[in-house]
Amino acid sequence: MLREKSKRIRAGISSFLASSSGHHAELANVAATVEWLGVLKQRCEDVDSCLDDDGLAEECERELASIDEELARFANEFASAPAFFRPQRMDEVPAPSGADATGDAWRNQGIVWRVGSFDLDHPREWLKEERADTILHIIGRLKIYEGYTWSQLDRLSEQNHRWEDWSKWEESSRDRLRYLCLDDQEHWYQLDISKLGRLFGFRIGNVFNVVWWDRDHEVYKTKRKLASQR
Repeated sequence: MLREKSKRIRAGISSFLASSSGHHAELANVAATVEWLGVLKQRCEDVDSCLDDDGLAEECERELASIDEELARFANEFASAPAFFRPQRMDEVPAPSGADATGDAWRNQGIVWRVGSFDLDHPREWLKEERADTILHIIGRLKIYEGYTWSQLDRLSEQNHRWEDWSKWEESSRDRLRYLCLDDQEHWYQLDISKLGRLFGFRIGNVFNVVWWDRDHEVYKTKRKLASQR
């Protein structure tokens, strides 16, 4: 039981460390906080090394309770501050000298994928609820799209298009975007995957950064979708 508790706490610490490393130093104590998380992690590892000693069980339990309490306090105080976890903004990479001076070289480049921004913890749990055959279908569509350039995508389906204004999305989607600190990204797109399913993400150069698998057309609800829910 103590070993499982220690494992859970260490996973939480590692998650916070992964989230904060390489991000903007918008809070003065970011570096110190990361160092403090490292100390908590080391305390957990020290407890782990003593768990096989029955004589130290009570002491280990007290130490884990103390670490757990400190981590919970950190989560309440800092995890609610988006600036702490806001990733450094990714921008277009300037074209090299002699390249397309208009900055539109990406239009004639093949689409590629990045999943570092994939919202796996979305409250709707679109991806977690999917069956294996649906996951395979999504992957199959992505493999097909890889054979085309960005300028060809909208010809494959009228549902493949850029979103100039994400303020038209559902309020919960807009709030989630702000929660993820991705509201400063500009080049948002949706890709047609299935009858209702869309893949949402933002473009940097010729890279599509996947954010959401919208299985039920919930990010943006059409008038027909809204009427069917009344």
